[in-house]
Amino acid sequence: MKQIIYILLTTTTMLGLMSCSDWLDVSPKTSIPTDKQFESESGFKDALTGIYLKLGTTTLYAGDLTYAYLDELAGLYSDYPGYNTNAVFDQSIVFDYENMFLSKKNGIYSTMYNIIANINNFLEYVDKNKDVLVTERYYETMKGEALGLRAFLHFDLLRMFGPVYKEHPASKAIPYRIAFDKDATPVLPASEVVDAILKDLNDAEKLLKESDPLDFFTDQTDEDFIDKNHFLVNREFRMNLYAVKAMLAIILNIRSDSMGKKSIELLPQTMEILETMGEQIKMARLRRDISAELVAERANISRANLWNNSQ
Repeated sequence: MKQIIYILLTTTTMLGLMSCSDWLDVSPKTSIPTDKQFESESGFKDALTGIYLKLGTTTLYAGDLTYAYLDELAGLYSDYPGYNTNAVFDQSIVFDYENMFLSKKNGIYSTMYNIIANINNFLEYVDKNKDVLVTERYYETMKGEALGLRAFLHFDLLRMFGPVYKEHPASKAIPYRIAFDKDATPVLPASEVVDAILKDLNDAEKLLKESDPLDFFTDQTDEDFIDKNHFLVNREFRMNLYAVKAMLAIILNIRSDSMGKKSIELLPQTMEILETMGEQIKMARLRRDISAELVAERANISRANLWNNSQ
């Protein structure tokens, strides 16, 4: 009898261990393996949305790179409350870069390259699993947005951590990451970084020129809204064709020698881009029957600037 009980206990224990092993061998519900993530269109949409969400943190464009850190560096705040070693604001005002200020700077740098790594991973799979993106415009629009975002982030990294381009275009600047791997990327001269940015922007423009629906300020109360692809509306919140063209105009002008003159003379290629953008903005506004005041408000610019751009 004891022998039978022993056998039963042993068998039960073995089965329990096997079940326990199976129970432990599961993927976390909040984590999706990369190959699984990019097996469907919804996976690609989620991944791209995640990149935009990372851009919208207070460490980057919902805070420090919009109205906090950069303004502190520029000394735009005059209401100085008195030095406090625990306040990044106070440290930046007196150029105390040895305390919390340094960790904030490093946090911005590492976060931006972390997002670039996510973009590179996305770009790798958008070509690898291109057949998954069966909906019209998805492949070209998603890839165009990702390339534009990669150029945008590197451009801001160059402006913050690189040399003054007009004075030192050949000086070492930053790495330009285009692959999702652990290999070290050499620090490039500023001029080569600009060349890489222009390549990404030109590739993005070619893709978005044929695919971007240019559906701005989408009115959800419109009768035809329910029939629209909601992933392709409200393009003002995405890296759209106009945003790419604007960046091209800026970078082409920065690269020109005219930046050293008292009055900026736009290059013919830059003027062509801006004129095309202005006409397209005007046509989009008229097509959707939106006032110039509303467009200026949404774009956070004055009506005069909008008028100049659209002319």
